[in-house]
Amino acid sequence: MTGAPDRRAGRPPHLYVHVPFCARKCAYCDFVSYPRAAAGGGPAVRRYLETLAREAGWYAGRLAPTPISTVYVGGGTPSVLTSSELRALLAVLSDTCGPWAEGAEVTAEVNPGTADAGKLAVLREAGVNRLSVGVQSFDEALLRRVGRFVKPDEVYTTVQAAREAGFANLSLDLIFGLPGQTLEGLEEDLRRAVDLEPEHLSVYALTLEEGTPLAEEVAAGRAVLPGEAVEAEMFALASAVLRQAGYRHYELSNFAQPGREARHNLAYWHNEDYLALGPAASGHAGLLRYRNAPGLGEYERLLAEGRRKPGQAGAGGEGFPLSPAAVEVERLSLRQAMGETAFLALRLVEEGLDREAFRRRFGRDPLDVWGGELARLEREGLVEVAPTAVRLTAKALPVANLVFSAFV
Repeated sequence: MTGAPDRRAGRPPHLYVHVPFCARKCAYCDFVSYPRAAAGGGPAVRRYLETLAREAGWYAGRLAPTPISTVYVGGGTPSVLTSSELRALLAVLSDTCGPWAEGAEVTAEVNPGTADAGKLAVLREAGVNRLSVGVQSFDEALLRRVGRFVKPDEVYTTVQAAREAGFANLSLDLIFGLPGQTLEGLEEDLRRAVDLEPEHLSVYALTLEEGTPLAEEVAAGRAVLPGEAVEAEMFALASAVLRQAGYRHYELSNFAQPGREARHNLAYWHNEDYLALGPAASGHAGLLRYRNAPGLGEYERLLAEGRRKPGQAGAGGEGFPLSPAAVEVERLSLRQAMGETAFLALRLVEEGLDREAFRRRFGRDPLDVWGGELARLEREGLVEVAPTAVRLTAKALPVANLVFSAFV
């Protein structure tokens, strides 16, 4: 084998769906999402659902059937949809992309305070078997500083309701590095999260995104971040606390009870193909990367028109048949595809970059491609090069981006 395999004939085995509505916009968020009320409420959601059905149907009619093994419904906040809207959303997916493979992992994001028993019952009945709950912190004052109005009691209520609805696979999201956050505060968040006994925990470092209200606050000196040194301590603290509690630190920002790793996200880190639906959704097919129109209005307009752009990559039978909503399209070189595969796999703390899997995929060993770079990183104590895999060292985990840059 001398190149990346052509897996474009069938539908990618993983599906991401972007729901672009939320209750209110957090100060650190740069995702494409709109407060539901400001976007137009129910009529706006109905237009979105009609457009989503059109896009999903477009792919269903042009791709060979392949069972979907993981589904992730994210946002935004999918749980701001009403019960009837959630039922309609999931019906669109099952009717056009289903049936799912046996044992498929189907995840939906929910926020505390927006997921009542009725909505959770709808999700469960529709085949959702995993929830990702956006906690971020149990410190209400800390959350209010970044425009997030979730109360700790709502977290407990949501988790209890999810268990009562039959969800046996829950993930909680936490953020560290927030303005005013301390090591002691993060440790309290971790302890409270562990007490809820979720099967999975994601603990993300805050990313200060240009153009967000929080970035403007920091630039003006009205908000102060903990700083890189403290954030490194926070990362180490999260890993230590959660490992001690029995969670496997399997990816840089993710921890799971054994066997409860996020299968959908593992597909990303293994650089597998996935279909993406909805505004701003990004997908991957072979060497092709695409991103849908970021604005909800443009997304709706393009799919209503239903016209492909002349010369668009993947058009005219060449490669993956992109929908009319795809406005950013890139065909990667083989070198770029190898680099992406390498640094994504290196995010997997224990597994790392599987050398044999890389050889099967690209016909070359990672050492043949990046021998000099890997030798340097090994001398600096940032990677371990073993006969079967390349892995980050403990020293590299807080500064992983320095390692990843060698493969870009």
